[in-house]
Amino acid sequence: MITRILELREPLQHLFQNEFRHREGPNTQTQLEKLQLMDSDFQHLENLEFVLKPFQEAQRALEGEHYVNLSLLPLVISEMKDQLGISEAAASQNTQQQLIALLADMQEDFQERWGDRVAYSTDVIRSNRRRQKEFQLMHSGH
Repeated sequence: MITRILELREPLQHLFQNEFRHREGPNTQTQLEKLQLMDSDFQHLENLEFVLKPFQEAQRALEGEHYVNLSLLPLVISEMKDQLGISEAAASQNTQQQLIALLADMQEDFQERWGDRVAYSTDVIRSNRRRQKEFQLMHSGH
């Protein structure tokens, strides 16, 4: 949705600029005018799209045609952690302080949930006929 709003930035701005024609009276903004997105709003949306991109890619990686690809989970988690660090390093210290704060919070939360590394456990739970029923993920660094 954020990507779509950014793609439609120019038509949306045009729509907002011409909305004054639908006012009921002078100096009375319409509902749409009150919701007008400013340049700073579009900048925040661009930052948010940037931050969420690794999560969208992770979702696509885990979606299978007929079932979820859970075997990719440790790889996806590791990649997401790396991408958060790359995103924070790419943010401008001068102009994107809010983005940097958001990324720092996300990294801290990620660290609390997953620790330093994610790996498979050697413990395997089997069901009848020795079929693998479940695998376990280990995480460390709490």
